[in-house]
Order: sequence, then structure tokens, then C-alpha cells
Amino acid sequence: MSQRMDRNKHVCRTLLAREHKRIRAEYEERVKQLEQERQGVEEERVQVALHTAGSTFRHFETSRACIYICTTPM
Repeated sequence: MSQRMDRNKHVCRTLLAREHKRIRAEYEERVKQLEQERQGVEEERVQVALHTAGSTFRHFETSRACIYICTTPM
């Protein structure tokens, strides 16, 4: 009976590990999608600001962000 319980524990742990891996992958994919959407919205917001303000903006890109700096004197 002890061997059966050990086997059941092993099977259960294996199934839980698979489910955890599946959920984690789904979560990471959704976070990636949301980040892409956030970046798109931010870029659209900057474009609207560029067109409505009439200011001169300088565009800088880094590996982590896209930055716009207003160079119009205030």
C-alpha cells in the first residue's frame, strides 16, 4: 500500500508541475501582450501630444524605452 501512495504522490506532483508550467507560460504571454499594448498606447499618446502641442520633440530610443523630450523653450 505504501508503494501505491508513493506512486500517487508522484503522479499528483507531476500533474501539478505540468499545470503550473502551463499556467506560467500563459501568464508570461499575457504580460508580454499587455506590455506591447501599453507601449502602443504610449506611442499614440506621444504622437497626439506632438501634433496638438506644436512643440519640437527629440526622440531617443534605448533598449528598454522610447523617450520623447520637449526641446521647445518655455
